[in-house]
Amino acid sequence: MATKHRNHHAPAAPPIRATVPVVPETPPANMPIPPQPVADPGEAVRRRAYQLWEAAGRPEGDGAEFWFQAEREVGG
Repeated sequence: MATKHRNHHAPAAPPIRATVPVVPETPPANMPIPPQPVADPGEAVRRRAYQLWEAAGRPEGDGAEFWFQAEREVGG
């Protein structure tokens, strides 16, 4: 009696997809922000302080430490 040999192949690999890099709306807190022209220098400090506060998990309190850190980073 002849035995049929089955051709067992490894499963095909999934197709390779091109990935599109995901760009966050705001940079991580530890990433320096490039200088941007701002009509009001206090606005740059306010924006950076908000980013730092959000990155810290929006803790309770007045946020003065985030403001002072933002002033140091922005130079305001």
